Amino acid sequence: MLVKVHLNKLFLKQTFTISHGSYDYRDQLIIELSEKEHVGVGETVAIDYYGYSIESLYEAALHVKPFIEKLPSTLAVSTFYQGLLELLPDKPFLRSAFDTAYIDLQSNMNAQTARSFLHINSNSEVVSSMTIGLSDSLTSVYEKIEAGWPFFKIKVNAQHARAEIMKIMQDTGRAFGIDANGALDLGQAQKVIDLVHRHGGVYAEQLVNKKETSLIHQLHFPEGVQHLADESVTDLASAQKMAPYYDGFVLKLTKCGGISPIMDIVQFAKNNNKSLLAGCMTESSIGINHMLTLLPF
Repeated sequence: MLVKVHLNKLFLKQTFTISHGSYDYRDQLIIELSEKEHVGVGETVAIDYYGYSIESLYEAALHVKPFIEKLPSTLAVSTFYQGLLELLPDKPFLRSAFDTAYIDLQSNMNAQTARSFLHINSNSEVVSSMTIGLSDSLTSVYEKIEAGWPFFKIKVNAQHARAEIMKIMQDTGRAFGIDANGALDLGQAQKVIDLVHRHGGVYAEQLVNKKETSLIHQLHFPEGVQHLADESVTDLASAQKMAPYYDGFVLKLTKCGGISPIMDIVQFAKNNNKSLLAGCMTESSIGINHMLTLLPF
């Protein structure tokens, strides 16, 4: 296989603000794998609060490039991923780019869609959503509502509970959930939960820091409001550990290391009646389309 590494900047339409900071662009790394006329692409982005700079990702990609190029394109996806775990044990963001690129390549070599190649039933329909950042104005909120999005994720933090926006969602008949990115203490978290319930929201995502998971039992979640784990779940082991504390998991290709490990988390979640929410790290259509592969779950 031939490996190419591409770097780009993805400039955002507007500033995106969450508890971890404000962003006007994302640094993007694309992995391109090719075998004769067949090509597969995967993507990752640099996220500072996960500890990944574009420089470290690029350096690691170049380091493993010669090892990847020696691998035959006839390897099973699971065997290829095992090799990634050995080459990149502490870089799930980069493993995700290589894993999705390899699945894309294999799908193309077999003249199949990724879903067909992975034997994923594509009959299910799911609802997509738009995120409202902490810096979004009310004008921006109404513009997103008018754009026709049926579901919204509202970012909150200790200073901004966003009750006004929750009421707008209720008044306009839009379904919503909230995401704190682990920024709240228990008292703040309970107040936000009560607001979500009052205004008809359906979930609260990662309210407290993952280091404070054991305290979650002190929170009261009214019927109809689920608690989902995001930053607390990065692999199967962490999903198993978090299962007693959360109603479901937010799965993202980058933080979990790609499609291959996510399939294991999905199976565990289904076996334990956990809800699943697909998420992204502000990738381009490359990363988003790979996540779309998994939406029937």
